Order: sequence, then structure tokens, then C-alpha cells
Amino acid sequence: LTNNALTVVQSSIFEELGSLEIIDLSRNNMRHFNLSLTNMSSLNFLNLSHTQLSSLSVETRQNIDLLLTNHSVRVDMSRNPIRCECDNIDFLKWMVSSRAFDVNLTDYMCQYKDTSTIVIKDAYEETLVYLAARCADNSTLFLVVLSVTLCMVSFVVAAVVYRFRWRLRYMYYAAYLVVKGKRKDNPEAELFRYDVFISYASEDEEFILGKSYQ
Repeated sequence: LTNNALTVVQSSIFEELGSLEIIDLSRNNMRHFNLSLTNMSSLNFLNLSHTQLSSLSVETRQNIDLLLTNHSVRVDMSRNPIRCECDNIDFLKWMVSSRAFDVNLTDYMCQYKDTSTIVIKDAYEETLVYLAARCADNSTLFLVVLSVTLCMVSFVVAAVVYRFRWRLRYMYYAAYLVVKGKRKDNPEAELFRYDVFISYASEDEEFILGKSYQ
């Protein structure tokens, strides 16, 4: 299937070909590799060179590692725009350490965020050192920003609660009394018709019934 301008290959295309030893998908335009290698027990060479692949999924890596436990497997991803960014550092580490790849990683490439691409000369050694430092800095910066943000939010919430503490307390007790008054199991709910009870002497009746209602 080499040099066919393929952009997508169905994941199950080789599913029934368990005895297949070589898969050559080189010189195509694939950006993603989704082939299932679970049943490829005889596979010994997977050629993915000269494509647009920048990484391999975790599942594919696990399948290759599983094949390596039984026999030798070689994978070629040379002349591909391998993404040399923090989000791809796990793949880079796996590729460098895996027995499936050429130890020297000859003709392997690095593509950066600005899409610039270079041919690496040291099997990604310098690249991994650089990414380890940069990604660690990003993680530290993220934690610092997150901590500062949480502190600011906590401070604002505390300030608002303190500013309106009496109103909030009033609203709480008002809601509590309303709920308590509506509860069916509250024996006091049916005892009183009015919210206020005023007791007064007969000589104060005119004042109570007159001015107190105004």
C-alpha cells in the first residue's frame, strides 16, 4: 500500500490477516494511524515512514509492546513530522526507549509549534532534555497561577460574605422560619393565626388600636 496518497486506512483492514509479516504504508498522506494490531501475531515490520504521522496512540504503542514480548518487531517512522511538544513527550520517550525503533533514529525529524521542521542528529536526546525543562516550567507556572486564582476567589467570597453577613444571617433565619412554619410535623404551625400577639390593658385599648396601626 505504499505511495498511494492514502489519508485514511480502515482500522480493521488487516484484522483477518493474522499471518501478515509486513505492513508497508510508507509515502502516504496519513495523519492518524488507527490500525488494530491485536491479532497481528506474525508482524515483524511496520513501515510508516514518509507520511504525515506525528505520533502514535497509546493503544498502538501498547500493541507494539505486546508484540515485542513474543518476537522482534521493527517500526519505521523516519521522515515524518514528529511533534516535539509537551503534549507529545510521552510518545517521544517511548519511541526512544522502544526496541522496535532504530537505536540511532536515523533520518527522524522534529516539528515544532511554529511548524518548522528539522532532522534530528542525536536520537532526540537534546530535544527530550529541552522539553523536560520547558514542560516542567509550564507545570509549575500552571500550579502557581491556579493557586493565586483560588486565593483571589476565596478572598473575594470571604469579603462578600463578611460585607453582607447580617443580611445573609437574616435571610437564613427568615427562610428557616418559613420552612419550619410549613412543616406538617410542626405542632406550633396551626396554633397561631397571626405573626404577632399584643397584650395590653383595657385603658390602653384606644392607643393600641389607633396609633399602633398607623
